Amino acid sequence: MASDIWTLDLECHGAAAGQEYVQREMDRDEICYFNLIEFIEEYGFNAIDYLYHKKRDSLVAIQSDADVMEMLKENERTKKGKGVQSKSRA
Repeated sequence: MASDIWTLDLECHGAAAGQEYVQREMDRDEICYFNLIEFIEEYGFNAIDYLYHKKRDSLVAIQSDADVMEMLKENERTKKGKGVQSKSRA
């Protein structure tokens, strides 16, 4: 089965110096809410912090797999997900 590699760009507001902007490539089949939480935990955030995806000119909260699937659907053409991680509500 061929892989479907996506690029995830994440702005980490409040992260340590040098970790404000991070990028990871992931297979589409592995992108889910819990894997995104695991990703942000590597940079000092956790599940109670706020995770958003960029949708045109707004931020949409990611709180479940359904939100992640919506993000993937909206970005299917580019295969690039852009998100924002913050310790405070946007």
